[in-house]
Amino acid sequence: MSLTPPLATVETFLALGVALGLGLLVGLERGWSLRAEPVGGRYAGVRSFALIGLLGGFTAVLEAMGLRLYGLMSFAIFGLILVVTAVRPSITGARGITTFIAAIITFVVGICAGFQEFEIAAAVAVAMTVVLGMKDSLHRFIAGVERSEINAALQFLIISAIVLPMLPNQGYGPWQALNPYQLWWMVVLISAISLLGHFAVKWMAPGKGILLTGVLGGLVSSTAIAVSFSRMGTGRRELAPMLAAGILAASTIMFPRVLIVTFALSPALAETLLLPFALAMIVGLFAAWRIWSPRRDEGAHEGEIEAPESSFDIATPIQFGVLLALVMLAAAAARAWVGDQGLYYVAAVAGIVDVDAITVTASRGSTAGLSLIVASVSILIGVTSNSLAKAGFVAVLGGGPMLRFIWPGFLGMIVALFAGLGIEQIVKVALDAGAGS
Repeated sequence: MSLTPPLATVETFLALGVALGLGLLVGLERGWSLRAEPVGGRYAGVRSFALIGLLGGFTAVLEAMGLRLYGLMSFAIFGLILVVTAVRPSITGARGITTFIAAIITFVVGICAGFQEFEIAAAVAVAMTVVLGMKDSLHRFIAGVERSEINAALQFLIISAIVLPMLPNQGYGPWQALNPYQLWWMVVLISAISLLGHFAVKWMAPGKGILLTGVLGGLVSSTAIAVSFSRMGTGRRELAPMLAAGILAASTIMFPRVLIVTFALSPALAETLLLPFALAMIVGLFAAWRIWSPRRDEGAHEGEIEAPESSFDIATPIQFGVLLALVMLAAAAARAWVGDQGLYYVAAVAGIVDVDAITVTASRGSTAGLSLIVASVSILIGVTSNSLAKAGFVAVLGGGPMLRFIWPGFLGMIVALFAGLGIEQIVKVALDAGAGS
């Protein structure tokens, strides 16, 4: 029987995970800064810092279990090892401390298991083993990361872990339309999607062709893909069909992206949009495949195409935050002066620049009295406006040949959106009528 109250709770595992993750974060930065050092020549690398974080979290768990003596013992041993390894290079020429930290954690795991806290002991042991086994993968990752990407990740952490918790969670301004916390939370969400999209393009798309680059690049910005590919098509007419397929593929990724944002704010609205977005995505991917499939052998130089780089910096989320605030104010004013349908006009204008802003505004509105159908139509209008804007970029930058390949796909997606919403509403009415009878 356990000698202490059971601590194998979700909170305990979450705390250990956070400790490990924070150690890994510091280790990634230190590992990148010291990447020129030979493996084993760094005093502490990415795995060492990850394990140090895990050891710290584990020591705190021991304290919570009432095992202060063992926690102090592990802390003392860790301090001793730091001192020893600081002078060890003069004796052995080696600097790594990963094995020593792993030995301490293993020792403490044994203590935990001895007190029959088997779940925690097993979780820590498995986490440590995974970190140790990721040596080559982590070193390859560090070697491939650029300083600008490290800075981007750190800036994202600033806006999410430092700025967000400091903001008040209440409405301000006319009609109480601006909630700083909720507004910035959406900035964090959109920034996270864009940052993940950037790394997806970097690690998965190079050399894989225009179509995959378009799909992954759509996570960053389908508009950026449209502009970039259209410019490429100006000087490389033979690639116009393939580039058009890439633009269509990128545009289809807009739908799951919008659904993710909508679901985070209003699951009921996301459910309403699921059918129209699914139909539009199917139509868009089919149109892209129809263009790409007969010409797949013609794109001999596809691998040279790269998605536009994601220059994530602190100004980008701030700019989006300003745009989102303006759209929220405009939407509140339109609803106050014109009624709920006033949101349609705001969506048509805002969609030209960005779909996310009107998506957030409509989603928040649907949880505060705005009908689901009005919110859904507003988002569809924003998506339509954005698609027409991208078609305009293609026409101006890519010319008529590329536009001829693009417009049927865009038109098909727009029709599918509104047809899907109509079908969804008809089915809903029929089900409600059946339930009422």
